[in-house]
Amino acid sequence: MAQPDVFLPFIRSRINGPLDMMMRNAVINASVQFCRESLYCREYVEIGNVEKGQTVELTTPDQPVKCVRLLNITFADEPLPYHDYYLMNSNTLCFRRKLLAVNAVIAVEPRISAAVVPDALADDYAEAVAFGALQELYMMPGKPWTDPQRSEYYRLRFTDGFRDAYRKALESHPSHTGFNNPVRRHSFC
Repeated sequence: MAQPDVFLPFIRSRINGPLDMMMRNAVINASVQFCRESLYCREYVEIGNVEKGQTVELTTPDQPVKCVRLLNITFADEPLPYHDYYLMNSNTLCFRRKLLAVNAVIAVEPRISAAVVPDALADDYAEAVAFGALQELYMMPGKPWTDPQRSEYYRLRFTDGFRDAYRKALESHPSHTGFNNPVRRHSFC
């Protein structure tokens, strides 16, 4: 996990005035939005054996990230049909039958209270996340650095960044797109 301070030099070169604390908070907020929109940061969760009616947390409260979306779930390396499980919320699965060797791929985002962000953001999309932080900083009302036009400019750059990350995430893992259209069986009388 990367510290928000990694993004600060890039932000400081484009804005004067905000305190480091404000910039760190803006980086965390931008990271949350970036991860939520792009589904770029992913984790592999080994669930193991489950019983009928068992609930499973995909991430624990002590982790600095939380689950945004369940992208793929497999049972014995085959996609698990929707009728075998259901999502109680974005982080909790409940299984409808006994299964062995269940695995999942989830998209994650930093918790709003986290002090760190995923390394993938700092390594691959530091500039885009910094643009998101700059968008927020330039929109702070009543501050000497407030500039809605610059905020709009950085919003567009930030949007381009998370769209690019979403495209790369889809290209690198086409089976984990978050969309699965299962075969539906109908009986016609």
